[in-house]
Amino acid sequence: MRSLLPLLCVVFLSACASSADYAAMMDGWIGKTERELVTAWGVPDKKYDVDKDTLMLAYVESRQVSYPGTFSTCLGGRGGRFGYNNCVGSAPPSSESYYCETTFMLVQGRVTKWGTKGNGCRAR
Repeated sequence: MRSLLPLLCVVFLSACASSADYAAMMDGWIGKTERELVTAWGVPDKKYDVDKDTLMLAYVESRQVSYPGTFSTCLGGRGGRFGYNNCVGSAPPSSESYYCETTFMLVQGRVTKWGTKGNGCRAR
């Protein structure tokens, strides 16, 4: 267990570093113009005019990752109920869905805030 602790620390610290890097990257958009944002991110998926000076632009991304699964492997000779006594493995196919909505608030044409929701937000 002691040898596993340093590895877990590295994994947790790298997760923190990547989310901190993502936040720093997104903070870099503060103060940018609407034109700069749309040039880099493309046409937004959603747009909402809060008032005459405030605009919300949202970008939506979704993706699905599929995993093929594995077959079971049986080792050993006769024994057990079906002739094998050491069977391991076997995972059914599976998939995961990821979604991210990134929203920028613009006041008088400049980004003032940003936010995300979903489980698949990552650096572009």
